[in-house]
Amino acid sequence: MTEKELILSRYASVYDRVQSASGAWGGCDVMPVTKTIDSERISYLRDAGVKAIGENRVQEAMEKLEALGDHFDFHIIGRMQTNKAKYVAKFASCVQSLDRLELAQALQKALVKENRQIEAYVEINIGNDPNKAGILKEDAFLFVKDLQVYENLLITGLMTVAPIVEDPEDARGYFRQMRALFDEIKHAPGGEKIRHLSMGMSKDCLVAAQEGATLVRVGSAIFGPRSYPTKEE
Repeated sequence: MTEKELILSRYASVYDRVQSASGAWGGCDVMPVTKTIDSERISYLRDAGVKAIGENRVQEAMEKLEALGDHFDFHIIGRMQTNKAKYVAKFASCVQSLDRLELAQALQKALVKENRQIEAYVEINIGNDPNKAGILKEDAFLFVKDLQVYENLLITGLMTVAPIVEDPEDARGYFRQMRALFDEIKHAPGGEKIRHLSMGMSKDCLVAAQEGATLVRVGSAIFGPRSYPTKEE
């Protein structure tokens, strides 16, 4: 089996299992996470009909734009510094890690300059982990409402990174809380356009799909284990 065939086979397997797991909710999209993955391997996924990829780092996404920009929408899924807004406004279709008004302001200013609109998901710190990014659950309603003044940011979803657990079942409660919050915010002032719930990764994506995710973010289950460069490299 060639590398391309292996990647496509893994993607198809993940996709089929996620669809089965999410049957009660009407289906769930699978977004390949392409951090550290070269453009050639990412490009194989065009044959599977993949339309969007998730990049953690703005600089890395920009480096892949020339090779991939015409074929995939770029979602920024990692925590963003405000000084990167001027770059993201030029090419991204969505920022999934919107976690503070300062970032919303920077993106709005840059998007107006570029005469563009993009989607954004509000990142929720569902585990109340002080070391993680994201809005606390109890602050989510007001935050979503406050974002309505930024007309070039279309708030269409929520995102979370669940606490790391050994057993994916231990994340089920967090995903269930996220689905409940998602359903509540959709019907609250400012939540009319919210339709995406991005949660679950390679290890726990099936549990997330069972609990109502509309999008799971999957990297290693598609591309295989990552080999991270050392500082010397």
